[in-house]
Amino acid sequence: MKKKNLGYFLIAFLTGIFLGVMFVNLLGNTYIEKTGLFSDYFFGQYQNLTVNCDQVFFFVLKKRLKSILMIWLMGMTSAGAVFTLLYSGYLGCMVGIVVMTAILRMGWQGILIVVVSLIPQIFIYAPIMVFFLNEVYEKGVKRKNTHWVRGKREIDWRYGVLLFAVLLFFFLGMVLESYVNPTVLQYVLKKI
Repeated sequence: MKKKNLGYFLIAFLTGIFLGVMFVNLLGNTYIEKTGLFSDYFFGQYQNLTVNCDQVFFFVLKKRLKSILMIWLMGMTSAGAVFTLLYSGYLGCMVGIVVMTAILRMGWQGILIVVVSLIPQIFIYAPIMVFFLNEVYEKGVKRKNTHWVRGKREIDWRYGVLLFAVLLFFFLGMVLESYVNPTVLQYVLKKI
């Protein structure tokens, strides 16, 4: 991975965090009250909820597959490089919104809940997403220099293998997110 690319992603991500924090601060209580994020009612219900992990898995699977396929397909276009930066900014914005809402609603306990809600799947999602976005970025940059063989585009098998590998890692993350994380989060919520 090129350090320059990592710098681009980091700048986009941090810009997104800044925009997310500004969004919550500008809309303030109106946004927080409307969303119901981090409300006492929500956590009270979640603590006593029996989580159907299979339903959570299929819900998460649907959401993650859409994102992965969209990013991968965008890499086949010359807009793939720009899209990966915009997606990094979007992820940062979501982080900013969630963390700022957690802080305003619950203080330090909100930050703890955000961190716990990401464990253990973040240890798989974060590195593979950075790697994946970098590969898609590189593919988008090189898209302008497409090679032609006998009047046909050369098939990029490596890019197909990339999708397969990313899906395997994300599958492991989805299993952790669906079957391990709800138990960990419920345990922490009962202790707070």
